[in-house]
Amino acid sequence: MEDFYIGNIVIDGDTYLFYLADYKIRIICNCAQNQKLSYRKIIAYLGDDWWINVYDFENRNLAIKVDNIDYALLNKCMLSVEGYFVTSSFEKGNTASDQAQFRNICIRNDIIDYMFRNDREYLEDVIYSLNDWNKCRLDIPEPKEKYSPIDLQINGEKYNMKFKVMVQGSTAPFPFNINHAIIISSDNNGTFKEAWYVVKLMRLFLKFISQSGGVNFKEKIYVYQDDINTCDTFLYLRNEENVSIIRERVLEYTDIEMGISKLITLIDNNGILFRSLFPIDKDIISYKDIMNICAAFESQAPDFADNEQRNVRRKMVRKI
Repeated sequence: MEDFYIGNIVIDGDTYLFYLADYKIRIICNCAQNQKLSYRKIIAYLGDDWWINVYDFENRNLAIKVDNIDYALLNKCMLSVEGYFVTSSFEKGNTASDQAQFRNICIRNDIIDYMFRNDREYLEDVIYSLNDWNKCRLDIPEPKEKYSPIDLQINGEKYNMKFKVMVQGSTAPFPFNINHAIIISSDNNGTFKEAWYVVKLMRLFLKFISQSGGVNFKEKIYVYQDDINTCDTFLYLRNEENVSIIRERVLEYTDIEMGISKLITLIDNNGILFRSLFPIDKDIISYKDIMNICAAFESQAPDFADNEQRNVRRKMVRKI
């Protein structure tokens, strides 16, 4: 369960109370003031992009991406939230920015660790990183850069992508979390909407390399300027379908190293049809799954859609 947020939201000149928890935002009317809500009023407030930007009572700025109106009654409504940014303002009276400015995004996920499961030099990176936490630092040489930075073109903007081993303090019995991470960087300040686009694209990239229909993030995603240790903006994404990630099925970094940039460009240009491209986490394959896989194949390999394949498809349809 994520944090609970409560504050005021102004809709069409009226101030309402909102609650955000478990990827649901509830908006409550004040009956004493004869406030009313309607589906039409909520639609007009959400606008074309369905983003909400509000502050809670703890002066945290929330940029919330709504993807569905669950209900809108006369005195309350509930909206489904796909994800949201939280920007904390720690100093009393200091107001956080309405735009989550960023130069770097840090994404961690088990899939990224599985990419490097056969990295023989991983231990060197871990020892060097842990040495930064050592009270009496040892004279350990910095490991050579193993993964070259990758230049990307995402949604018309230039970005840089690199893989890094990160160590973070933990309250678990072993007091550190050690993970591989993807760092996406830009020379320009970006907005939360641009950060949202980049993260959603990287989720599709992780789906592709893990051959999975769903990718979830167990922790927040860091959105920051230059130093991750001063990060005060975090992105939370709602879980997708519950799909088990099989470690051995994740493509290794060495297998895709030369094509990562082209792969991400292809995903960015909607050149990969993800629906039923990979087997889903079920014991039974249905007729519908077969048809969707055929459709995905035809969409991405049009040269193979000859008359013979069309005839086979027609026979399959008749059988179904």
